[in-house]
Amino acid sequence: TPIFWLSLLLLLVIGITYMDFKKGTRSRWLDFLLFLCTGIAGTLILFLWFATDHQATKLNFNAFWAVAPNLIIAFVLLKKRLPPWLKIYLLVLLGLLVLTLIIWVLKVQIFSPLIVFALIALAIRYLFLIKHTKTVKPQTIQ
Repeated sequence: TPIFWLSLLLLLVIGITYMDFKKGTRSRWLDFLLFLCTGIAGTLILFLWFATDHQATKLNFNAFWAVAPNLIIAFVLLKKRLPPWLKIYLLVLLGLLVLTLIIWVLKVQIFSPLIVFALIALAIRYLFLIKHTKTVKPQTIQ
C-alpha cells in the first residue's frame, strides 16, 4: 500500500540522515534520488499546468514541494563539495514546504494525507543539507 512505501521511505531517510550526521558524511546518492524524483514530478506538474489545456491540473500547488529546478540541483548534489549558494536554495525549499502546509490547512488545495510522509522526509534532508553546507566567510581586505 502507499502508506507502507511512504513510511518506509521516511524511515530510510531518517535512518540514513542520522547515520550521515553521526559520521559527518553525506549520502550523495540519497540526495540525488530525492532531488531527481521531486524535480521530475515538479517538471511534470508545471508541464501539465502551463503546456496543456487540462483544467484539472491548473493551479496545482504540489509544485511547491515537488520543485522543478530540483531536477538540475540533483546533479549539483553529486559533487563532493556543495556550493555556498545551496544553503539559500534549501532555505527557500523549506519555506515552500511550510507554504504547502499553509495552503493545505487553509483548504486552498486539499492534498492527500499521505503527502505528510514525503514532506517530513524532504524537510529532514533539507535541514541536514543546510547544516552540512559550509558557509563561505567573507574575506578581509588587507
